Amino acid sequence: MWFLLALFTAFAEASRNALAKKRIAQFNPMIIAWAWIAFSLFLLIPILIYIGFPPLNNTYWIALVIINVLNLMAFTLYMKALKLSPLSKSIPMLAFTPLYVLFTSFFINKELPGSLGIISVLLILLGSYWLNFDYKTKDLLSPFKSIIKEKGPLMMFGVSIL
Repeated sequence: MWFLLALFTAFAEASRNALAKKRIAQFNPMIIAWAWIAFSLFLLIPILIYIGFPPLNNTYWIALVIINVLNLMAFTLYMKALKLSPLSKSIPMLAFTPLYVLFTSFFINKELPGSLGIISVLLILLGSYWLNFDYKTKDLLSPFKSIIKEKGPLMMFGVSIL
């Protein structure tokens, strides 16, 4: 069962990115970002009504505002990155997210993954490097130069930080 769910998730993510790339030429990136958030609300509100509303304090509302502002910034940068560059150049920049999680989990919770977890993150980063490698020039720094040279991958790099 888990394999089918993982396969469906991969298909849905790829379809979402391809559809967003196709529609980004017709719509403002901010409108698409708002549409993604609104669509998820239509799916999540019935679930919330079914399970009931938990007690909410001021800390929740402050966190909700902060996370929504950050998500809107990330969605907008995401859409602009898709508009400016091909999917094959921009999406691999999201592979840096696990690297940030390694650092933040250490500083916030004082925890580190095992050696297998660190090797997994390094393999993900190596795959992202490999996807952006320029085989024509065989320049080892070409993936890093492409981040600096093109705005789309740089924006997607910002999304991975947010």
